[in-house]
Amino acid sequence: MKRKNHKKVLFIYILVLSLFNLILFFGLNWIATNVGIVSIDEIIFHIKVPLTGTSQSMINDIIIRAVMPVVVLFILIVILLYKKHKYSFILEIRLFKKEFTIRIRRLIIMILFLLNTAGIIFQIVDIENKFKIIDYIKAQTLTSNFIELNYVDPKTTKLTFPEEKRNLIYIYLESMETSFSSKEYGGNQNIDMIPELTYLALNNTNFSNKETLGGARQIAGTGWTIAGMVAQTAGIPLKMPVNSNNYIGYNKFLPGVYNLGNILEDNGYKQVLMIGSNAKFAGRDTYFKTHGNYEIKDYYKAIDEDIIGEDHYVFWGMEDSYLFEWAKKELKTLSKQQPFNLTMLTVNTHFPDGYLENSCEKKYGDNQYANAVACSSKQVGEFIDWIMEQDFYENTTIVLVGDHLSMAENPILKSNGYTRVPLNIFINSAKEATNNKNRLFTPYDMFPTTLASLGVEIENNKLGLGTNLYSNELTIVEKYGLNETHAELAKKSVFYNKELLY
Repeated sequence: MKRKNHKKVLFIYILVLSLFNLILFFGLNWIATNVGIVSIDEIIFHIKVPLTGTSQSMINDIIIRAVMPVVVLFILIVILLYKKHKYSFILEIRLFKKEFTIRIRRLIIMILFLLNTAGIIFQIVDIENKFKIIDYIKAQTLTSNFIELNYVDPKTTKLTFPEEKRNLIYIYLESMETSFSSKEYGGNQNIDMIPELTYLALNNTNFSNKETLGGARQIAGTGWTIAGMVAQTAGIPLKMPVNSNNYIGYNKFLPGVYNLGNILEDNGYKQVLMIGSNAKFAGRDTYFKTHGNYEIKDYYKAIDEDIIGEDHYVFWGMEDSYLFEWAKKELKTLSKQQPFNLTMLTVNTHFPDGYLENSCEKKYGDNQYANAVACSSKQVGEFIDWIMEQDFYENTTIVLVGDHLSMAENPILKSNGYTRVPLNIFINSAKEATNNKNRLFTPYDMFPTTLASLGVEIENNKLGLGTNLYSNELTIVEKYGLNETHAELAKKSVFYNKELLY
């Protein structure tokens, strides 16, 4: 009886470990291939926040490349363990003039036991090497008052708008980096893949970490789209405690935050968020609705307004060409009710390979991601050219910023020692930049810098954890250093959890 119980325990052990191993192997392989090594903060955020609005093509790819192999191989293991009549014969082995007999079924069980035990050890080590879970856990056991000491509350900071308020067009460029430009201008390519954006950067204001084309250093809580949006509009990282509840269920998103959208709303701005995907993904609609009462125009709104047909769905929803044409239509309406803030998010350069529209030129052969990046630059350039021809442009500031570093696994992203940074361009700013080169700064600094570009005078030039880059004030990373700032932000912050997150 005890022997049978031991067998059952062994079978259950092998089955559970097999399933766990398969999920880890194929799941992590998919992530590494399509996303790269993401932060623990991002993983926890997406666990806590519903994945409503995820790209159907991505879901299909996960099913084909991760779910199906797990299911098929697990069924095969179950068959090997339980269909003993198929392989219950005995194998005879002669070794050193001695004969050994072993049942094939026992041999298979032994092999599965050893493989799964070794596999789980290997994968735990691999996960630790990639995601630094031990470091994350250690950081969560430490409490830091860094945010509390350095956070400047926008609610209590004196902000003085110009008598004639300027319009704002803020475009998050999906995964757009300076590395796509040529080495001649500060990029990392032999040929400039984004000539239109490079031209705009060189002929307007680009805040840079060096003498040539550059940008902000990506830091804690800024490395994915909604985190980049929060960082650039609120000047803080997006952090979520492991022991927190599911987040968007509160119908609020950082309720303690007073950000760019709140400030502009309180100063009479009409605000619109336009994206070609489902705005519910990662709680983007909640964040912008509750921080500035933005009118949300996403994939489903595009169907309602007959921008696309009901059966039109590609990649994450609709292509950027439709988004830009829709934005032109929207701007003609908004220009009649100034001041306005039109915020947009492109999508064609999203990982894993981007989306190449039929109208896009294949400049880089079979490298779809490179072609998507080049096409996106052309589309954005044409859109900016159109804006410059409109009557409202004279009193409008345009901000073009990469939402985060690209997560794609592609040869064009091999750094070879190059410091990768998201692109930023300020066009037709109300301020003249005098200290925009060789700066060490983060996406947090976009918050006060954007307001300054509208001609807003900011008391002490600081908001959130951000610093107005048009000023000569030190940013937090110029003051404390990048590594120390990152380390402190990784720790638990009671102030952040109590005053900003909830």
